[in-house]
Amino acid sequence: MTVQIISNSSLVIFDEAHKIKNLLQNTDVDATRAYYAKLITDTCDRVLFATATPCDRPYDILYLKRAGLFQGDDDFETKMGSLGIEYVQPKKNSDGQIVRKGKWSISKQDDDEVRAIINFRMAQLFAFIVRRGCMIRREIQYTNLTAKFVDVIVPESVRGELQAITDSLTKMDSNGRMKIEKLKQMQRHLEHMEAYKIEETIEIAKREVREGRSVIIFTNYVDEGDEPRAEDESVKLGTVRILKNRLAKLFGDDAVGVLVSANPGYEDYRRLENVDDFQTGKRRILIGTITSGGTGVNLDDTTGNALRTVIIMTAPLSFINVMQGIGRVVRANSASRSRVYFLFAKTDNPIIKNRSIAIESWLKRLIGYKFQHLKSSCGR
Repeated sequence: MTVQIISNSSLVIFDEAHKIKNLLQNTDVDATRAYYAKLITDTCDRVLFATATPCDRPYDILYLKRAGLFQGDDDFETKMGSLGIEYVQPKKNSDGQIVRKGKWSISKQDDDEVRAIINFRMAQLFAFIVRRGCMIRREIQYTNLTAKFVDVIVPESVRGELQAITDSLTKMDSNGRMKIEKLKQMQRHLEHMEAYKIEETIEIAKREVREGRSVIIFTNYVDEGDEPRAEDESVKLGTVRILKNRLAKLFGDDAVGVLVSANPGYEDYRRLENVDDFQTGKRRILIGTITSGGTGVNLDDTTGNALRTVIIMTAPLSFINVMQGIGRVVRANSASRSRVYFLFAKTDNPIIKNRSIAIESWLKRLIGYKFQHLKSSCGR
């Protein structure tokens, strides 16, 4: 990140301003981006923060506080409290060492009704900021998008595989207590489930392409290496290459392009060539991750005769990233209705109520509610 301090007469514009939020999720220490953003804004006369996705989770609002959109700490605490969100102070041991960082917490986090109320109140908070003249709000609505949620049935035995992952991430802390790296656990569980979604992804892609649509597939697991050597079975193929190989057999090598690779020789110009080929219709399928294809490229239908379908195999934990990915296809000037498929896993347990997988079920509820709020047509 390059930072240049400018004169007081300067105007600074932060595009994608949500990226400068405090990534550490607490009020005690600024993350690098937040630190430099504050450094820049303190030396400038005028600053514009521009973002189509102002916040995802309640503590994302912290970056707005640092931008000076609240009167002060007390005012900010009051506003957060009105949302049903409180700051849990850091926990210290007898030696005064912090054993748990401070964080913003929602009461009854598993209560869908409470979450719905909080999301509504967050919308009211942004209306308050707009009235103060600190923000211009452009309402995002996906009225030209159909969102479909697809259940992928996996064997009940997958629970044992997920538990093994959890066990590998469980460590003893300095106080002799067993502690799980929660975020890493969720990410690893999602990565593990992606392999079970490959067949369904291919079936959806086949159906959509044969219907005349172009398809963008967002995966999570990138290859560990380039083409594996026969004598080296330790090199594991990721979802990107598996899909590339299988879809190329169905539609031809020229029809399928990729946006990402673990191969350090894969340069940006090749990625952009694939995007250009996709936009001109030479390639019918693009495969990438939300990171590689979720920002900086336009993949939408600008003519009205190149309908788009997005398949998200593994939804990101942040809804901001979900919106960034879909935003490549659903643009203000998109000329046709787009589709997005979200794939969620559940087991084949004979007892229906026992089929859900925690992280998959949680993401499905979260994304479903958000898309209804954005006036997208949602279906199962």
